[in-house]
Amino acid sequence: MSASDPSDAATPPPGRHASGPPAPEASTVGAPSPAAPDDGAALQFSLPMRIEHYTLHRVIAMGGMGVVFEAEQDQPRRAVAVKLMSRGLGSPDAEERFAMESQALATLHHPNIAQVFEAGTFEQGGRRLAWFSMELIEGAQTLSQWATAQKFSLRDRLLLMTVVCDAVEHAHRSGIVHRDLKPANILVDSNGVPRIIDFGVARWARTDTRHARTTPGMRIGTPEYMSPEQQSGRNELVDARSDVYALGVIIRQLLNDAATEHDPARLPPDIRTIIEKATHESRQRRYESAGALSEDLRRYLGNQPI
Repeated sequence: MSASDPSDAATPPPGRHASGPPAPEASTVGAPSPAAPDDGAALQFSLPMRIEHYTLHRVIAMGGMGVVFEAEQDQPRRAVAVKLMSRGLGSPDAEERFAMESQALATLHHPNIAQVFEAGTFEQGGRRLAWFSMELIEGAQTLSQWATAQKFSLRDRLLLMTVVCDAVEHAHRSGIVHRDLKPANILVDSNGVPRIIDFGVARWARTDTRHARTTPGMRIGTPEYMSPEQQSGRNELVDARSDVYALGVIIRQLLNDAATEHDPARLPPDIRTIIEKATHESRQRRYESAGALSEDLRRYLGNQPI
């Protein structure tokens, strides 16, 4: 989303969230607003609208990276979310990379990652645009909303984050770097199960950088959660440790919400050490993986040295 765009997404109807940001907690940058000119020109659509074997019924979220619709799939007949990316693919190389990335995303099967069912492209206004069909999560709240509503203790919040870290580790082992982890992209369903959503700006780490869809110098992600390498637009340096940085920021925010008067100094010293390592300016000084971060959180919870 462009810096001038005030929100990450429109708020969906109560009790229903797509695999896209459900609330304007923080803005994603890296692509023009849907109303911007050139490559991010406004998406033109009239509902209901057909894309392949999906009928798009209504907009449930809108942001700089695209528009999310509640849709119905023909076979199997089910409610899904379909996200149309606002930024055109632009070149044969970009289309090739998108095909590889979408295939990788479709292989991500994990109970704490919202499932991407299918992906493809279609032509609109002379541009080749990408689309994803994704799991539609019913009755969900963002990570922060859930923790607050449940009056979670610091320990409860840490346990929740170990589950999230394990899911991110699964994505990394599959070669996927999310690049936009934040509380709004982690939904908790009515059963208390967290799901990571919105891999719309994800990068397949195994793709040759010559096929990258990211323009050199372009900042991808949400500023508040961006690692230093993302902030500087050095996308060739973005890897699993960039997601670890975002996880560290999320943990700090989630725990500070539980601390008295939001005072970071009230956090246990070991937790401050874990957060400082996860969010270190240097990639080399961070945890090598989300799994390593999760292990240290579990050591703390088990009263073991970190």
